Amino acid sequence: MSRTSESAAESETWNRSSLLEMMDNDMEQELLGSDEVAKEASSSKGKASWQRVTFVIITSFLGAGVLSLPYSASRLGWVIFNIALGVVAVGSVVASDCYGRLYSVRPKAKVFADIAREVYGARFERIFRFAVYVYIGGIVIIFHLTSTISLSEVVGGCESYLGLICGGLAFVALQARSMHDLSGIAIIGSIAILVPCFIILVALPTRGRRKGAQTEVFWPATSSLVGKGVGFMDLSFAYAGQVIFIELQSGMEKPKDFMKSVLASNTVMTCTYAAVAALGYYFLGQDELKNGEPISTKLAHGSSTSKIVNAFVFVHVLVAYAVEGNFLARGILNALGRDDAAHANTPSARATWAACTAGVVLGAYLISNLVPFFSDVMSFISGLCGVVLNFTFPLIFVLELAPPKSKNLRLFYKLLIALSVLVAIAGTTAATIDIVHKIDLKPPFVCSS
Repeated sequence: MSRTSESAAESETWNRSSLLEMMDNDMEQELLGSDEVAKEASSSKGKASWQRVTFVIITSFLGAGVLSLPYSASRLGWVIFNIALGVVAVGSVVASDCYGRLYSVRPKAKVFADIAREVYGARFERIFRFAVYVYIGGIVIIFHLTSTISLSEVVGGCESYLGLICGGLAFVALQARSMHDLSGIAIIGSIAILVPCFIILVALPTRGRRKGAQTEVFWPATSSLVGKGVGFMDLSFAYAGQVIFIELQSGMEKPKDFMKSVLASNTVMTCTYAAVAALGYYFLGQDELKNGEPISTKLAHGSSTSKIVNAFVFVHVLVAYAVEGNFLARGILNALGRDDAAHANTPSARATWAACTAGVVLGAYLISNLVPFFSDVMSFISGLCGVVLNFTFPLIFVLELAPPKSKNLRLFYKLLIALSVLVAIAGTTAATIDIVHKIDLKPPFVCSS
């Protein structure tokens, strides 16, 4: 064979081997790419989009505060109420942004207490975790009380037995473990509170202004200092609930989109709050709202409108009960080292989750029945813990873990910390005095003999 033929053969062999090598590399890259896609798809399975998380935030926040805001307006007057509404709304967005910053620098955090451990160590983390879940547990119990009372307004009957029905329904809803499933339920909850708000906004002008209804531009003379404090705290609590935001971000498909959820939900909430408070205050007036009862009770008792509104409120509160109960169960399981029970599909994980959520529901039912004046005590706990946990600590933690580069922004955060502490002190004091005046030693649910 000639050298030319040998050279041609070697060249052909080299080209074939090179081609095969290139094909192998391409196939390897394709397989690796497929693995990455599969891994990404697996990691986002069961997680929620920012649109769905928006509904979770609306469900957690809106129902707890919107129905009491006409009372807040009646205690503060038009000007002070609207200024306070704007200040608290901005404060809520700033605090929420802090949660976003904290998760971005500690993306492995699963609960807010994990951030606390990063900043101040394990001992502080245990105390902080206890405070957070006492607060969330109290909210769950309040939702159990509220859902039972709403159901009673619709169907009547003994509230002790109706509380068992609410607990059973909440337990079923709590079996939705993934954030994707939970956010799907939250869509129902959001609609269920926006509908009665719309009905109230239509019903009030239709019925016309109450005879003798009066409103005040500035501080109402008929409102005591304690009443003004309680009114402002009701407004603050309407925007409180950020304590679950680390868990929310850990359950998102794209945590970087978290602030989209915050801005969308805050826009809906602020518009709804302003509308319900303004129309409720104008059409009902100072005296009609002074007892502090939610605006849903101001509709004619037993009327079809009242029943429809309370039926929607019941659905909403039951969903909010399931949402907050879900986060409480996750926190309990995290403390017990059983995070797998919140997402794994094994029989053991599902049984553990069912047992934990059953304990949450049973505890809410028993405490709401056995502990006298629980709702009054909860107002004290909320005054003491609500503002500090939702607004103060996120700002403190951000200054420690992810301090802004701007000196002015750092100073602004420090001023907000001081302001939130003052609000917490004032709110706790007002709640304490209010408890002394209104304390009721009878358990909430007592059936007539």
